[in-house]
Amino acid sequence: MDHDRSRDLYDRALSVLPGGGNSTVRAATEPYPQFAARGESGHIIDADGNRYIDWVMGLGPLLYGHDLPQPVESAIQSRVSEGPMYGLPTEIEVEHAEFVRRHVPSVEMLRFVNSGTEATVSAVRLARGYTGREKVVIMQGGYHGAQESTLVKGDRRAPRPSSMGIPDEFAKHTIRIPFNDTETATQVFAEHGGEIACVLVEPILANKGIIAPIEGYHETLRDLCTDHGSLLVFDEVITGFRVGGLACA
Repeated sequence: MDHDRSRDLYDRALSVLPGGGNSTVRAATEPYPQFAARGESGHIIDADGNRYIDWVMGLGPLLYGHDLPQPVESAIQSRVSEGPMYGLPTEIEVEHAEFVRRHVPSVEMLRFVNSGTEATVSAVRLARGYTGREKVVIMQGGYHGAQESTLVKGDRRAPRPSSMGIPDEFAKHTIRIPFNDTETATQVFAEHGGEIACVLVEPILANKGIIAPIEGYHETLRDLCTDHGSLLVFDEVITGFRVGGLACA
């Protein structure tokens, strides 16, 4: 395969984009990433004309591939023709919120955001504001976006930031526990239950392989949070609308 065009684009990108891209994940391919030119059905064609099966699918949203069904394409064109965006509320956002609430039993109210990071940042802030507490429990190997409260490494006894630029103070309020370990979760709540604002967990751990929960694990987290007045936050950036119908959790 020829990759000269991608190589040239990467060299250009390095001069204007840190790491040669706007995402660490997208720029991580060695020795350089393939630059996409277009998509066709379930395939990506790169800048050199090479065709690949697209297992990434836009990191999730392209459930139907790159060829949008005609009704979807028509709806997009219709909306764009009415104006690309506004600084005011619109009827369609109300309709979408009503749709989600109607089809996802656990949802009572919701807010649309621009990214998974923005969603989890808002969830953690809401949990801290609601409970008046500061500590957050997360899972080892999980990922909840580029936010200071969850970019933490080390065990629960000695947490530390996993990235430069994050003050140590953030890590002190984060407790990392092993996924599927009900004993450790119970022990953490016994030690810090009155300080824990929320438990933040992916229903299916996906950042270190696909790891399903053992039977009763999420139910245990639910009971612990209820008993100690903490919130249980399911991060469904990956599983939502893809696993188990409209909501995995």
